[in-house]
Amino acid sequence: MERGFLPLNKKEYENLPGEKRSSYACQWLQNLHQWLIAAPKANIKPKQKEIVETLQSLFTEPVGQPVLHLLGKCLATVYSVGDTSRLLESINYCVDIMRLKDDSTNILGSKLAAVICIGCLYEKMGKMFGFTLNDAVQSLLRYLKVAEAEGRREVMVALEKILSDLGASASSVYKDIYKAIKYYACDRALIVRAASINVAIAMAKEAPFLYTTELDNMVSLCFRVLEGSNYDVRCAVAELLGQLAAMTQHMAPIRSVSTKTKRASLDDVLNLLSAGFMKTGTGFLKSGSSESLKGNTASEVRVGVAQGYVAFFKLMGRRWIEQNMSKIINHVIEIVSMPKAASSHVQAVYLRQCILFILRNVLNKMLGESSQLVAVRELFNIIFKKANSALSLSDSDSGSEFIGLSHVLVCGLLEVGNLIQSLGTISNPFLTESTNTGSNTVLESISSVMLLPNAGARLAAAWCLRCIAIASPSQLTPLLDWSMTKLKELKSSPEAVIGYAHILAALVGAVSHCPLGIPSAKGRDVFLLAKDLLTTQNNENIHQRLLGGWAIVGALMTLGTPFIRLHLSDLITLWSKAFPKSDKEAEEEKSRGNAASWLIILESRAGALCAIRNFIHYCGDLFTETISGQLMVGIEYAVTSLRSLSTLVKNYTVQMKAATAMFRLRLYQTLHLIKPVVYESLLRILAEQLVHEFTLSDNHSNTTTSLLRNMCHKDDTIILGYWLADTDSKAVEDQLQPNSASGSGALEHDPACVYSYQENTTNMPTPGPLPLGVAVIDSAITLFGVVFVNVTEKQRVQLLEHFSTCIKQSKSSRQQAVQINIFTAFLTTLKVLSEDKKGLGQEDVRTPAYNLIMSTLVNPDSLLRCAAGEALGRMAQVVGFPAFVAQTAQNCFDNLKSTRNGISRTGHSLALGCLHRYVGGMGSGHHLKTSISILTALAQDTSSTLVQVWALHALALIADSGGPMFRSYVEPTLNMVRLLLLSTSLADVEVYQCLGKCLAAMITTVGPELQDTSSSITKVRDACFAGCVIMQEHPHALVKFEAINCFQQLHMFASKHVDLASLVPRLCSTLSSPHLQLRRAAVSCLRQFTQREAQQVCVYAKTVSNTIKSDDKTSSAYLIGQKGLEGVLFGMLDNEFDPQLITDIKDILVSILITLAPTNLSHWLYLCRDILSASGNAPLASKLSNQDNDDDDDGEGTTDDAKFAVSSEPESHAAVAPRWPTRVFALECTRKIMDTCAEITEHLDMTLAHQMKQEKRSVDYLVMHISTLIRISFIAATSNADQLRLAGLDSLQEVIRIFATIPDVEFPGHVILEQYQAQVGAALRPAFSSDTPPDVTAMACEVCSSWLGSGVLRDVNDLRRVQQLLVASLGKLRFIKDDSGQTYSESASTMEKLAVLNAWAEVYIIAMRQESIDADGEGFSANSDANLSGEPSLIHLVQPDLITLSKNWLAVLRDCALLSLPSQLLMHLPSSGGVFFNLSSMEATRPHYRRAWPPILHATALWLNNGGFHNLEKEPEIFTAVLNIRGDAADPKKFKNDQFNLLFGLCIEALCSAKTVQDPRTVAACLNAIYNLLDSKWTREVVTQDVMLVIELLNVIHRLLLMRENLGTQVLVLEVVTQTVKSVREKLEREKSLANSKDSLGEGGDTGDILPGRNVAYAIMEACVCVLLRQIPSLNPPDGTPNSAVSQQYQSKPSVLTENGTKLVCVAIGILASIPDICSPAGSLTVLPTILYLTIGALTESGCGRVITPDLIVSSVLQALCRLFSSYHLQDVEIGDEWIRLFQSSLATLLHVTNKQNHGQVMAGLSNNNLLQCLATFILYGPKAVTLTESLHKDCTSVFETSLKQSDPQTKLQCLQVLSKIFQCTDEEIAVPYIRILAPHVIMIIHESKNQKLQNELQLKVCSEAIIIFIQLLEQTDEISRSHLLVLLIPVLIDCLLDANEFSKATSAAVSLHDYSLSQLMNIGPKHPQAFKAIMANSPNLKQRLESAIKHKQSRTAKKQSTATARASPISTTPTIQLKMDFSNFKGK
Repeated sequence: MERGFLPLNKKEYENLPGEKRSSYACQWLQNLHQWLIAAPKANIKPKQKEIVETLQSLFTEPVGQPVLHLLGKCLATVYSVGDTSRLLESINYCVDIMRLKDDSTNILGSKLAAVICIGCLYEKMGKMFGFTLNDAVQSLLRYLKVAEAEGRREVMVALEKILSDLGASASSVYKDIYKAIKYYACDRALIVRAASINVAIAMAKEAPFLYTTELDNMVSLCFRVLEGSNYDVRCAVAELLGQLAAMTQHMAPIRSVSTKTKRASLDDVLNLLSAGFMKTGTGFLKSGSSESLKGNTASEVRVGVAQGYVAFFKLMGRRWIEQNMSKIINHVIEIVSMPKAASSHVQAVYLRQCILFILRNVLNKMLGESSQLVAVRELFNIIFKKANSALSLSDSDSGSEFIGLSHVLVCGLLEVGNLIQSLGTISNPFLTESTNTGSNTVLESISSVMLLPNAGARLAAAWCLRCIAIASPSQLTPLLDWSMTKLKELKSSPEAVIGYAHILAALVGAVSHCPLGIPSAKGRDVFLLAKDLLTTQNNENIHQRLLGGWAIVGALMTLGTPFIRLHLSDLITLWSKAFPKSDKEAEEEKSRGNAASWLIILESRAGALCAIRNFIHYCGDLFTETISGQLMVGIEYAVTSLRSLSTLVKNYTVQMKAATAMFRLRLYQTLHLIKPVVYESLLRILAEQLVHEFTLSDNHSNTTTSLLRNMCHKDDTIILGYWLADTDSKAVEDQLQPNSASGSGALEHDPACVYSYQENTTNMPTPGPLPLGVAVIDSAITLFGVVFVNVTEKQRVQLLEHFSTCIKQSKSSRQQAVQINIFTAFLTTLKVLSEDKKGLGQEDVRTPAYNLIMSTLVNPDSLLRCAAGEALGRMAQVVGFPAFVAQTAQNCFDNLKSTRNGISRTGHSLALGCLHRYVGGMGSGHHLKTSISILTALAQDTSSTLVQVWALHALALIADSGGPMFRSYVEPTLNMVRLLLLSTSLADVEVYQCLGKCLAAMITTVGPELQDTSSSITKVRDACFAGCVIMQEHPHALVKFEAINCFQQLHMFASKHVDLASLVPRLCSTLSSPHLQLRRAAVSCLRQFTQREAQQVCVYAKTVSNTIKSDDKTSSAYLIGQKGLEGVLFGMLDNEFDPQLITDIKDILVSILITLAPTNLSHWLYLCRDILSASGNAPLASKLSNQDNDDDDDGEGTTDDAKFAVSSEPESHAAVAPRWPTRVFALECTRKIMDTCAEITEHLDMTLAHQMKQEKRSVDYLVMHISTLIRISFIAATSNADQLRLAGLDSLQEVIRIFATIPDVEFPGHVILEQYQAQVGAALRPAFSSDTPPDVTAMACEVCSSWLGSGVLRDVNDLRRVQQLLVASLGKLRFIKDDSGQTYSESASTMEKLAVLNAWAEVYIIAMRQESIDADGEGFSANSDANLSGEPSLIHLVQPDLITLSKNWLAVLRDCALLSLPSQLLMHLPSSGGVFFNLSSMEATRPHYRRAWPPILHATALWLNNGGFHNLEKEPEIFTAVLNIRGDAADPKKFKNDQFNLLFGLCIEALCSAKTVQDPRTVAACLNAIYNLLDSKWTREVVTQDVMLVIELLNVIHRLLLMRENLGTQVLVLEVVTQTVKSVREKLEREKSLANSKDSLGEGGDTGDILPGRNVAYAIMEACVCVLLRQIPSLNPPDGTPNSAVSQQYQSKPSVLTENGTKLVCVAIGILASIPDICSPAGSLTVLPTILYLTIGALTESGCGRVITPDLIVSSVLQALCRLFSSYHLQDVEIGDEWIRLFQSSLATLLHVTNKQNHGQVMAGLSNNNLLQCLATFILYGPKAVTLTESLHKDCTSVFETSLKQSDPQTKLQCLQVLSKIFQCTDEEIAVPYIRILAPHVIMIIHESKNQKLQNELQLKVCSEAIIIFIQLLEQTDEISRSHLLVLLIPVLIDCLLDANEFSKATSAAVSLHDYSLSQLMNIGPKHPQAFKAIMANSPNLKQRLESAIKHKQSRTAKKQSTATARASPISTTPTIQLKMDFSNFKGK
């Protein structure tokens, strides 16, 4: 900021209007503060005096509190960074101002500024002027007596800063401050209370008398302060209580206290705190006071004390809690048994919530997993003792003591359940031990509780067992058995019957949360037991039996449709018996009933209705029209009987009231799930009863619904104060909310919650059903919303008018209750109308509704006003008439303008906002200007904070909904917001919140425009940032929350303008905030930042320890400096319980990981490793050691505990070791690291990594961390948490997949994973133990198959060790019906068995593939060494178990076939189901079969193809026994056919299924299976027995080609087509061998018609054409229809044909060439033109430049042509000539392109060589008649001539090579014509070579090839012709000889030609002496040249020999100097 200091422009400042001065001063002070921080001290000192004087001059200015705080901050900063010589003067100046006796407005502002500045100065540097402390403090205390609330708060803030800085140095003023604290801590202004308590907190750290002699007084003071407190005060008091209690236990020496003072013990402290739970309100404020406090003071004290306990334990730390755990648990849980702590059941429920809040914050949050298990054991000991004590009291008169013990049991059991559920399977050892051995076990404790006559305790026990079952699924089945046994044994005990019935219900309800489930037999047993309870004709305990029976039936509904379908008829019978069957029976029932019988009837029917409700909810697909008709008989009776229930209550006991209420509740809940059309005839009766219900017509208590708060919009919580739901103390704060039953939930209110509670619907750890009266009203209101929508308009009018009447007739508090219920019902109605898109009705309906709403807008209750505004907005949305919206808005305008009443203004302001929210900006645009002007004026009305808040909230709603229409109002509204931010008192938090909402709405409105750099946008952006900064400096968490949200919005739209360097450290420091909202906002903001700038965020986060100083070693600012941001975030995962917060934290970590991990692998991998390997008693390592970068990270010489012993945290506050969910996430991070790095080649290059390491270069590749990855996976796979084991095995499989083929650089020929075989085996072995869950074993099987098939294991012993694990798992493949003692469901067993078979199948597939490779002698086999040494390979290890595997594979495939049957055929399934599933588990097993069957299918097909069919026919009984086929039906041949049909049918069904798109893995498996099936000769015979079957197969194949782009799939498809062609060809051969006439055999028959859908040849061609057109779209005929499906399909294919695509084309061409072999003679003529067109077309396209490897296509085309040329059809007399004509046409087409020469190129598309090769194929292998045609022969020779005349030597050479083959053809009829025409050209080439003087080797090759051709011709001709050829050849060869004088100038190529020609002449002479002599004699010149060449050659030879001899021989053989020593044997190094 060293741009220079800019002094305050006083003239400009004074000329500004008053409202703008604050803004100007604020901006100047912000700039000044930034300059002071950045500028050097030397630059500050000369200007310091001016700055101080300017700042002091602002004391008298009328600026707001935010500006004053900024002023004090600047003043303190001036002295802290500058000269301190004038510091005392400033202090005295402030003190003098406070001593002024003038109380004018300006002086009061100056005094406030002086107070703030004193606090800031002492906070920065108080120790420098401590001698002024007394004067300053006394001045503050004197001012405290006369100050307003705002001033008193600032004085307390200043005192807190003084004490915090000076500490013990301020002891001289402790007593004076203490007196002030005691007086002002009970101030009427709650902000003063909170500030006073904060002063006490600061003093308690250094003033021992507060926690010694004054401890009792301080605790009592805290209790008084809590009465009538708000959340901020309660938090402050809780911190003070915790601080005082913690100081008594700390071991620091006591200062300034007499040695006789006794330190309070832990028991004393706990007793003092527990007294708060028995505290009642003192009512020290007069009720007539305007600030009188409302609410239950005892509840407020109770909540504050509960938070105080948590603060105390948190300050003491984990170590201390573990040491005193028993005492803590016993004390806390005993509180609930105090008789005076709860005067009623509701108070007891509230108290239980507080106790559970303490226990959960201590045991769940502060303890590690090992300590939590100790706590569970301690709690069970307490439960056992208390249960036995309660049993002894249950029969005595000690009612209050028994009730207290019952509450203790409830708290203990609920906490145990919560703890065990959070521990998961980690609790297995404890549960197993407790279940099987010892005393005081879990089941014994539960058994004791079950005998108690207390419903709450019994239900808590049931819930506890439910949590145990969910945490440890292996305990679920044993617990069910135990519960059923106990229920049968204790039928005589009413408590036991109902108790164990609820346990059974809870356990059954837990099944849906356990993926492994229970055996179906257990469900059947439970149902039979419930049926027995309901139908037994025994009056003993009939009431309890009926209740328990229906509870179990209701729980059974949660098992879902598959189970209930089997028992539906019995259920219908039970339900029908629960209700009268006729009106006569109902009347008789009324006449003979008494109190006891009616109680039983009502509760029994309530249970039946509950079961029906669950049936509809969980098994809705079974609730058909027929079933609904049967059930509605009883439901209709229940509805009609509602009118008579009040009579029952009057006639009989009060207990009947609860029974009737429960009956109504169940009925309303059931009807809400049924469509209104079903009970349309009951709507009138139902509407009448529902209205009576929530208008309290028959209810004398003022019961209100709990739904209204939820019916209001979530954004309205800001004006209702319901933000407490977003705090960590929600569990206890809820009980203080007015007009709501929240916080009063308890299990005993609704027993059904133990099995129907859904955890995902609430954040509460245990269910909390509301009191029955509230629940009935809630359900009535919910149902009324549906009923109202379906009644007539007349009835709607009557209902609305009745509402108004009810409100008018009720008075006082009852009127408010009725009004709340009515408005909730009306809001529910409007919501349903909006969802169903229905209208409210005509004018006669709208009028009473409108009047009802408008009258409530002026209600004194803020909740009702909010509901009225919400209802008005929703009504406008439902009505949808612009006129109605206009009239409503105008009414609101008129009311706001005419009335001065604050309540009316708030209601109508919100109404305007709701209108805009629900109608939208377009629907209310013409009212926008008026709305904004009125609300803006109200927002600036400082006389009423309440009006400001509601007006600002409404303005924010309008800005949010206005969108672009609000854009023109942004600037003025933004100015208003900024002025209010600067002028509003800091105590008005709600105003600041609403201002923040307005600011966020305006940021959203401007949106992306904020990125613009224009002056107008820059001003708007700067104003937004300024507003955010002001809110960020506010002391309250809610305002900071809004500031963070605004910063997040700004970053979204203008990220480059957000200063992350300053914002990120602030956000990081907020991560340890005690406020949940702040942590949420900070994490959410960081999540957004890391998605864009992850690296910058991490860099800036590291500066937080420098930017924000913190002495607290548990704060995030400190910990980030030690662990980094990622370390702190991982730590938060263990301490946070908010689901959204945890999700955002994980997103941050993933974003950072993906960005930074590839470049910093060591850090992230070791961080994940440390998290996974952290022990329960050691914290996470604070830093990673430098040596961790070494590849071997096993920590030689260092144990895990030693690594984690390094911690900068205090021992008492050692961090909790990562819990299992955090470890699972760490493993997921490791997986993401592997997946991210695996895509980068360098990370998997071991050679490069090794090279870099040797060069000592800083590299960090994934391949260097294999040991770390293996270790991480091993730790997880062998942990005691099942979820972690699954993740570990999955990670291990990923490691195997990635690194299986990575070679080991240090050991060539080996792979890197070989050295980790022991670790992998050790990780897998525990997963195959008998007590391992099926899902873990299934995952381990997958890893085993991957490991065996990876090729890593080479030694047979290594293979066998892993294979033995799979062999042992084969024992689990027992027949499912024979399983006994099954723990998990049949679907879980099926999953495990299928996983075993799937693993074996994959191993077998790989083994067969390796065997095939070895047989072919290709590639590298993982077992090649073993094979060479004679040891068995992988296939030999599989072979012994192959029979067992194959029969089980066939059983699996048969099951798949049964499961794939359509629903209408399911009734034909066997009653026993399949081999591995039964009917009850059929639906659950489908996913397992869907995942496992493809590899099994492939493996089975391989086995069948390799001798399996023979086994099926030879020993069918082995297989039929498993498949459950009767002996008489198991004919061997039929059985073999059936198995083939099974496999073939499954393949076809999967490939052509239209239901779902199969994944590539399944498609590949099916195609491989078909290929292997067709690889057997027998199967090919079977398939071709039905031609339509073959055609159908090919049609499916064609469909696959159309739908699948994957080239690998298309290759498999063509392989299947090849097998199909083979099958058809073999069939044709068989038919020909038996038939007399063969002309009609084959595709096409006599007519030659090849038709779609009827001929195999057509289907084969269709598949081939599809492939060719996909890869070469230009093959599509130009005269075809351009809009055809084929044309459209291939218009946008890629222009480059890859190598794989080329191979695909080659296969297709080969198949095309084989098609004529399967056709009849006539049919061959039909297909041949197409085949030739495609073949020649592919050939011509191969040279167009888009084919990467054209030679492959050319080769395949030539092979195809050769196959066609060798076809037997050419020998057919009738069609042979036609074939020849087609060949001629093809050749003509090929030659036609030759004529289109382009600058010397023979063809534009086809290369010259390929063309010549093709012509040679036609000439040499085709019928002679094809090329001997004059025109074609001429064209062919023309092509050769043209090629020979080309100037390109390569072209000539290629042509000569082709001609060489033609000239050597043995058929003279073919060769001679070409020799006659082209031989002269060959001679010319030789002759030209001499004349052109050869320059390179290529030209030499051309000439040499020409010479060779002529010499070959010599050998082929007779003597006469040979002499003529010699006459041509010899002169030409002699011409190629060089003269002697030409050798020195000749090129090497010319010399080589000379030598070659001479050698050929030397060979010709002896062979043909006469002709040679004759030629020489006739040409003396030639003779002379030849002789000269021969002589020159001889001389050259002699010269070379002499030179070689000279080099070989030494110059002198005899040395001149004789050596005396012989060195001949000397060998140098």
